Amino acid sequence: MSKILFTAILLVFSLSVLSQEKMPKVAREFRGMWIATVANLDFPSKQNLTAEQQKAELIKLLDLATELRMNAVIFQIRSMGDAVYYSDIEPASPFITGQMGENLPFDPLKFLLDEAHARGILVHVWLNPYRASSPFYTGELPPNHVANTHPEWIRPYSNYKMLDPGLREVQDYLVKIVNDVVTRYDVDGVHFDDYFYPYPDAKQSDFPDEETYKTYKQNGGKLGKEDWRRKNVDDLIQTVSAEIKKIKPNVMFGISPFGIWKANDIDIIGTSSYDAQFADSRKWFQEGWVDYLSPQLYWSTTKNGQKFPVLFGWWKNENKKKKHLWVGLAPYKIGDEKYPDYSSKEIETQIGMIRGTLTDNAGAIHFRALSIAENKDGIKDYLRDKVYRGNAIIPVTPWLDTTAPTSAELTVSKQSDGTVQANWKGTGAKSAFRWILYWNDGQGWKPTIIPQQTTRADLPPNMNVQKVGIAAVDRLGNISEATIKEVK
Repeated sequence: MSKILFTAILLVFSLSVLSQEKMPKVAREFRGMWIATVANLDFPSKQNLTAEQQKAELIKLLDLATELRMNAVIFQIRSMGDAVYYSDIEPASPFITGQMGENLPFDPLKFLLDEAHARGILVHVWLNPYRASSPFYTGELPPNHVANTHPEWIRPYSNYKMLDPGLREVQDYLVKIVNDVVTRYDVDGVHFDDYFYPYPDAKQSDFPDEETYKTYKQNGGKLGKEDWRRKNVDDLIQTVSAEIKKIKPNVMFGISPFGIWKANDIDIIGTSSYDAQFADSRKWFQEGWVDYLSPQLYWSTTKNGQKFPVLFGWWKNENKKKKHLWVGLAPYKIGDEKYPDYSSKEIETQIGMIRGTLTDNAGAIHFRALSIAENKDGIKDYLRDKVYRGNAIIPVTPWLDTTAPTSAELTVSKQSDGTVQANWKGTGAKSAFRWILYWNDGQGWKPTIIPQQTTRADLPPNMNVQKVGIAAVDRLGNISEATIKEVK
């Protein structure tokens, strides 16, 4: 055998052995925070800021997510028939400009998507489906607002104007809005909150949809009024879920319902979303119409009648389709005298319970961004230094996609001062969203998770790096085979 051939065989064998090395697992956890735009809760801080001021505020929120090693934000783009993005269907949000329908100074959603993705942060767009107006805005509704274009769809309730969920035209309209956003924007998920039929108001006996229900009965409908209402919401959820997947199969659909499905079902007291809002959230979970459910478990581990461990355990047991259970948590309660049982330690305890039960499928979403930034009881420091000490990629979603990205190209060189420089780039059609950089100092592999925009690492001499590896991660947490190179 010639020396050249022997060397080539040896090289192939060496590379093969390296590529088969078992790489260590990295942390998997969905870590998100809600960014509320309604009433300027999180963004923007006030109305009528310039485009540059608003961009700076969005960057600050993303910096917060990065500092806390979060990997997702849930950004509210529609709270009351308005749009925090460029829309030809609904008027621009008054919480951006001060007056509903005035031109936005820039597209907040597009800007946030670009900046978040560059940092390896997912963006789920948060919409409130049925609310058409609220007391948070008392100005004039413009001509293209749904309350003016279709007043026959509107039902007044309490201090709100609501779209009637019993009308098929309303469902079609809402599906059209979701489809428009998913089609035109590079979103990672669509998110509904806990508002369906409105929360009961003691001053108003019932939601005014008697005429809609009467029409349903006249057309042969057999359901009682409460079951009919639940079916109206069910139909929207099922349709939105299917339509999203038709447009972009990898875009997630998630809902954060009120945390109690039915009071007394598990010795729990309080409002039942099933009865009060006609939101059968357990059904959506059990039927698999959502990719993730984030019940708002805004109670402490010691709250009698509403204990977090009891509610969390119940929701876990109802997850028949093995979808994601990424729990909604309430740091906004910290420092509020109405909630003396809430503290940073309470949030840590709840996350510990989630992790201990769900392991590689754990996840939580925090309400809300500025409640963390205010750092009451040191919650921001607590999350950064104690709870989220290392980066994590999201749990896999095998029912959407199991295809890993193509392995990256990697070059490794040792500099004159002993620094090991690694450079890499993605290959193939499926681009990386984040990278996992591995290095081996002779004592085993160590991983670190880094954003997509980083394509170089300089590993100092004191790390004694002997091998370097790089793997690509897509938006759904699928990891490529690691490309490995020896340091020579």
